[in-house]
Amino acid sequence: MPNLIDSVNAHIAHNFDGLDYLVRDKNAFHARDGSVVFKTPFPKAELAIRKKLNLATTKVEGKCMRALFYDWQRAVISNPMEANSIRTMNLGSAVESVEQNYYRALGVLHSAHIRLWNPEYNISGEIDNLVWEYEDEIDAKTGSITGKVIIKEPRRLIGVEIKSFYGYYAEREILENGNPKWNHVLQSLIYLDYYKPNIPYWLLVYLTRGGGPKIGRQFKLQISKLSGEIFIDGVLIKEFTMADVYSRFKKAQFHVENGKIPDREFVYNYPQEMVEYKAKVGDISATDFKKWKNDEKYISDWQCLSEGTMVRSKSGWMEVEKITVADEVLSSDGHFHSVNAVKSDMPKKQLLKVKAYNLSPIVATEDHKILVEKKGQGNKGTGDVKWVELGKLSTKYRMAYPINRTVRLIDNFDTEKLTILGFYITEGNLCHKFNGKDYRIIYCFNSQELAYAERLRRAFKKHFPNNKFTQRQIVDKRNGNKYLQISITCREAVKFIERYVNIGKAYEKSFKEEIMTLSVAKQRYMLQVMVEGDGSIVMTRNSRTVVYTSTSKKLALQFQEMMFRQGKIAGIVEQDNVGGYGSKRKVYHVRHYSNAQSRYGYIRDGIYFSPIMEITKEEVQRKVYDISVEDTQDFLTEGGIVHNCNYCPYLAECWSPIYGDKVRGAGKKGETNAKEEKKAD
Repeated sequence: MPNLIDSVNAHIAHNFDGLDYLVRDKNAFHARDGSVVFKTPFPKAELAIRKKLNLATTKVEGKCMRALFYDWQRAVISNPMEANSIRTMNLGSAVESVEQNYYRALGVLHSAHIRLWNPEYNISGEIDNLVWEYEDEIDAKTGSITGKVIIKEPRRLIGVEIKSFYGYYAEREILENGNPKWNHVLQSLIYLDYYKPNIPYWLLVYLTRGGGPKIGRQFKLQISKLSGEIFIDGVLIKEFTMADVYSRFKKAQFHVENGKIPDREFVYNYPQEMVEYKAKVGDISATDFKKWKNDEKYISDWQCLSEGTMVRSKSGWMEVEKITVADEVLSSDGHFHSVNAVKSDMPKKQLLKVKAYNLSPIVATEDHKILVEKKGQGNKGTGDVKWVELGKLSTKYRMAYPINRTVRLIDNFDTEKLTILGFYITEGNLCHKFNGKDYRIIYCFNSQELAYAERLRRAFKKHFPNNKFTQRQIVDKRNGNKYLQISITCREAVKFIERYVNIGKAYEKSFKEEIMTLSVAKQRYMLQVMVEGDGSIVMTRNSRTVVYTSTSKKLALQFQEMMFRQGKIAGIVEQDNVGGYGSKRKVYHVRHYSNAQSRYGYIRDGIYFSPIMEITKEEVQRKVYDISVEDTQDFLTEGGIVHNCNYCPYLAECWSPIYGDKVRGAGKKGETNAKEEKKAD
């Protein structure tokens, strides 16, 4: 049975080009006098403004100028919106259409979806509604509104921009605190300024898509005819003027015409004035602001993962610092998606470590978003899966860990080949160079494990009949223990192992991706061989415990992944190597308990949900990394699924090496020229 939600998401991903910032077709535009003109696409009225917080500090509100530059250049979007975001955006359009029908029913709608063009600043846009100014009809007896209106005389039009919102934080800011979004304000102000003095004011109307008694809120925007001062609900806005708005448009136009990429407008560490302002308007919680004042927290625009965090790439498990734009990473849908950009820096804010049952801990900045499910009563899940910032998580949540669903069949890959690889990954190595290449395979078993040696002999005889197979007893001079050494001399066999295994020392070994996408049945046999080589099975009256041990973290993660694919929950325990003859490397034990209780997690719909054990503060600063992923905007780490470190549609272009950042990403050539830019002002 097809999954309709997945099908629609795929349709959205392949048909939405993301360039909704431009009026792309050659429809009619309206000049200020109402005449119709036909123009080629122009940028919409969408830009940020630098609000003055004090004499020395400004804050960017709205859209980044560099992003606008790429809009105008029609750059390919490297970090497109995810399907759910596009759905949400379309829901907003639906709310707008419904509201327009109500205006039409009231008899006040003059026109809708009016496209305009301002040639002075080369700005285009689309006005939601122009309505006749009116007043409500009042019942003389009850004093209540009748639901009918009276259009004022003389007639004059007012503009209406409709926006919808959803969620607690948006409701708090818009409904309770009365703070409209500044990019919406700027958009409406540009329309109002374009039509003045014919239109006296503009209404910015917010409507909630949630339930409850509070439906929405509107804001009245005005521009003084004489001074150009801006008023919202009668309150003077001192942080900027319309001259400031148009100055930025001129600056942006200068960059486009001269091919000069603007400077970035977002930073890692907010200055004091910016933090205090954001706390005042509610962008920063009182708790975070208190931590900041006590030097316990840094606040900035970016969220990052710490170095050393393992990420599931198509090439296997890799440290986040080794991920490049050539890689693909596993995402929440259980499939692999391309990486757009990777950026690194030293953190300017608090790092936290989150540890869930059976999963490795991950360290990230406190505002990094993690995919979690809220716990229900008992050990049941609520099905409420959502993104939550790390600093807002608690033991009331479960981490989400999507299971790799990819299956690729390999011809003639039977149990004998699995035996050769499984025992090599646990007990084998390549040795004796000839012309710079390894040509001999060595396996080392316990002296009593003769049955394993016989299985290997039959496997090599079947697939590599010309091999030279020998076995002998050896004694470890360090402790007197006896071992059974198997030696196979065969170049074809060596090539076979090198094709499917990442060769190295014991702590460097791991399988290549072909093994990780074998069928579940073949992986079940591989798991059996690995346990025979480097594991154990402990039987008790009520349970069966499977343990696999390795000094390779990547191999331990692969064993865990294959267990998840079997529908079996397996946890990783890390400990110091106390019996490794002085070795300081870690040892990783992967354990599966047949009678594991549901309070330690469960698998549902291809995702393992693991309860959070603890969240602790990291005292040691370490380098952090940002990753941008196509389509799903998320990726799998050893501790669960995390969101793209920050959203920007042009992440790869913006954070390219050309601008002097430690980034591995695609970019465009260009530079900023401060002197020429100043002339544009």
